[in-house]
Amino acid sequence: MRVDQLLHWLCLTKSRSLATRACHEGRVQLNGQGVRASHEARAGDRITLQDPSHEHPLELELLEVPAGQLSRAQAHACYRVMGTGGTRDAP
Repeated sequence: MRVDQLLHWLCLTKSRSLATRACHEGRVQLNGQGVRASHEARAGDRITLQDPSHEHPLELELLEVPAGQLSRAQAHACYRVMGTGGTRDAP
């Protein structure tokens, strides 16, 4: 699944266009590498998302790729938060 679509479906960004912008601005990494919005993400990948409104990036491991858009509660089951580099809670 495309990284931008994944970030939106997991409720990590408000829209797919915002996820695409984050990729273009270099605020999204997949397995430690900068990533284009169209890059395919798979279960087991590690995603780092730097939100400009927070000091520390959100680091998570993708446990499963969702089959469609999820509620926030369902989305949490698809990933595991590895760290935030600070004390911020997961979104």
